[in-house]
Amino acid sequence: MKISHKLSLILRCLLLISLLSFACSDAPVIQRVVRDVPSALRAYSDKPEPGTMIAFPPVPLVQTDKGSGDSNLMFNPDFEEGDRFWNVSGAAHATCAVTDVLSATGRSSLLILPSLGGNVFALQTVEVLPRTFYSFSALVFAAGESDVSLVVRDVESGAVLRANAINGPMNKWSNESISFVTGAATKTIAVGLHCADRSNNAPVLMDQCSLEVLSSQNLLPDGTMEIVPEQSQMPNWYSGGEGIGRVPEGYMSVHAAALPLLRNRVSSLECLIPGRQEIQGRPVWISAMVKCVPQDGEPAPDVILRLRLSDADGHPVEVSAMFPVLEEWTEITLSATLSTRSAGDESGFDVLRVERPRGHRGRILVDDVMMFAIPGDDFAGGLVVSPASQ
Repeated sequence: MKISHKLSLILRCLLLISLLSFACSDAPVIQRVVRDVPSALRAYSDKPEPGTMIAFPPVPLVQTDKGSGDSNLMFNPDFEEGDRFWNVSGAAHATCAVTDVLSATGRSSLLILPSLGGNVFALQTVEVLPRTFYSFSALVFAAGESDVSLVVRDVESGAVLRANAINGPMNKWSNESISFVTGAATKTIAVGLHCADRSNNAPVLMDQCSLEVLSSQNLLPDGTMEIVPEQSQMPNWYSGGEGIGRVPEGYMSVHAAALPLLRNRVSSLECLIPGRQEIQGRPVWISAMVKCVPQDGEPAPDVILRLRLSDADGHPVEVSAMFPVLEEWTEITLSATLSTRSAGDESGFDVLRVERPRGHRGRILVDDVMMFAIPGDDFAGGLVVSPASQ
């Protein structure tokens, strides 16, 4: 009898709790099942009303150590502070807002709904150092048929670099990255996302952005033209088979190298790069500062930046580019891969040359030549604008 009485009391309490819960509820819970992520993002770009439960296919989260810590140069990289520090530009009728419907980490991400056929940019402006390597990365999710790519733009010069475009629809977050080197005159860059809609059904999400400095070694530490070899030493830089002539008109240092005027042949500045095992086969970024001092009103000439190499079979090859030279210091650049030789063979040389045309009477000055080992495998190039395009 005692057991039955206790059981009866327990059942009455449970029933009373159920009745009170039903009586106190403002409205029944509404459950909405969404078949696909795009419709969920379009319908709930803002927070759903209380009491609404959304069920749609799960999107795997991505755990990465990027986007956090003191090494990240970006502000509000995970959009937990809304869209603060971010600027959006592009086609009319596009929508861009912070959403908490779907995020890679934390509560929020940036949702972009570009108009059909339009281009949208979501960018943040960051101050950077010149001639420095950086890596920009972000988690991207394209729920519909969009073309998406990371972009980097030099605010002062307008030079733009893009990562390879990726396409939706996706079923998981994609960790995208792009590495680059700033130009000698770069001060501020804008980094972020570019997306274009191909179906008018293409929400794009971005989260957990990161901009970090990459370390890189300068393989030409004597490129400032300040090092004068002792009488018993071979010079590092040659002009016409002899040591360079220096003038006190350097770019950042005191001296620069002056290419001599040769009426009947090309004048050049050369540097021999020994085939050290640790740098063989390395991709490199070469940067040099050049300047023209005209004479008798002659126009500034073109110069050629040339790297003479050997291919895998030992045959000579060249990588070169031509640049017009201005009357102010101008950066010229070249990317290449150093020669690869057989194991233990360090007898050969790669040759770096700066050439001026024959007959031009003005002086050509060269200074601050750098050759960086390119870090990473997603290098997109340098934020440098050729003088010809200015």
